Amino acid sequence: MSELRAQRSKHHIGRPKAQDILPQNPQRSSGELEQIQQLLTSAKGYHLETLFVLALVTGMRRGELLALKWKDVNFAESTLYVRRAFIEVARKGIIETEAKTAKGRRSIRLPPLAIESLKSHRTKQLEAQLRKARLEAR
Repeated sequence: MSELRAQRSKHHIGRPKAQDILPQNPQRSSGELEQIQQLLTSAKGYHLETLFVLALVTGMRRGELLALKWKDVNFAESTLYVRRAFIEVARKGIIETEAKTAKGRRSIRLPPLAIESLKSHRTKQLEAQLRKARLEAR
C-alpha cells in the first residue's frame, strides 16, 4: 500500500449525515436530506464523487464546478476560490470565461467532508499520473 493511501486510511473518518454538512435551510425537508444522503452514499467510490460532494456543499453552478483547477483550492485554509466558469456560446461551443462580477468571484469555506474528498481525489489523480509515467518510461 502506498504511503499516501496509508495516510488516507489512518485519517479516515466516517461519512457524516447530510444535515451536518449542508448549509442550514429551514425549508429543507427530511425527505430532501434523505435523498442527499442517498446520493452521497451512492457516489462513494465513483470517479465523480468529489464533484457531487462539492455541488452539494457549495451550491456552485455546473460551469463553475467544471472549471475548477487545483490552484483554486487552499487546503490549509479549507477554502475554494471561484474564479471562472465554462459557458456555452452560440457557434463557438463551450468556452472558459473569467467571472465578471464580484458576486461571481468568491471564496467558499469548505467543510471537512469536502476537503477530505478533494484530498482523496488529488491523491488518486497523482497516483494515476505516476502509473502513466512509469508505463511511458518502459
